[in-house]
Amino acid sequence: MAELTKKEIYYIVNHYIDTRKLLKSLNINVRANNSMFCPFHDNTETPAAHLYREDDGSHTIYCYSEDKLYHNSDLYRNYLPNINIDDLAKLLYENLPEEEKLKIADNIDKPYELPELPFIGALQDFAQHKITYKQLMEKISLSLPYDDTIKLLNDLYAMGESKVNDHKGNKYLYYMNNYDTSKYKFMSASKALIEYGNSLPGYFREYLRTSGDSIMIPNMINGIVYSVTFRNIRGKKQFLKLGATTHLFY
Repeated sequence: MAELTKKEIYYIVNHYIDTRKLLKSLNINVRANNSMFCPFHDNTETPAAHLYREDDGSHTIYCYSEDKLYHNSDLYRNYLPNINIDDLAKLLYENLPEEEKLKIADNIDKPYELPELPFIGALQDFAQHKITYKQLMEKISLSLPYDDTIKLLNDLYAMGESKVNDHKGNKYLYYMNNYDTSKYKFMSASKALIEYGNSLPGYFREYLRTSGDSIMIPNMINGIVYSVTFRNIRGKKQFLKLGATTHLFY
C-alpha cells in the first residue's frame, strides 16, 4: 500500500472513528441537545461548544466562544498524544471496504462547514436591502419546523405570570421578553412538571427538578417561540437549549 498523505490521514481519523464514543472514552460529556463544555479551552460554567453531524455521518465540534471547528484529530492531539495517528489511520484504511477507499479520494477536498441555515438566502437579501425586516421574519418563520417541542415551548411561555406573589421556596423560571428586556414572565418549575409531566423531554424534566431559579431567553419570530435557552441563576450553573436549535444558533 502507498503511503497515506497527511490530508488522507486526517480525513480517515476524522471520518472513520465514532466521535461520540471517542468523547465518552475521554469522559467528555455531550448533553442530550448536543451542547457540551468545549474540550479545547477553559470552559467549565456555560457549555460553549456543540456537536454537529456531517452529511457523511462524521462529526464536527464547533466552539461558539472561539468561533472554531474541531475534529477527532484535535482530540487525539490534545488528549491522546501518545497515539500515533499516522499508524492509526493506516490500520483503519487497511480495514476499509474498497468502496469506502474510493470515497476518500472523492470527498477529501470538501471543506468542513457548519450546516447551512435554510433561510441564509433571505438573510443575504435583507443585507442587500432587497426585502424588508418583516419579509425576512416571514421567510424565517416559514422555514422553521412547528413540531411538538415548539408547541410545548409556546404552551410553557403562555403559562408565565406577570408577577410572583409568594415564592414559598419554589423554583421559578424567569422568561425574558426579547422585545422588552425590562419585562419578565414568571413560571413555576413545579407547575410545569405537574401540568406536562411525561410529555416533557427527560433531560428537561431533570433540569426543572435540579436547577435553581433560571432565566429563559426565547427566540421569538412573529409571536411564536421557536427555541429557548435556559440558564439558571442560582445553585449549580446549568445551561440547556430546547426547540429549533439546529436552525437557530442562539
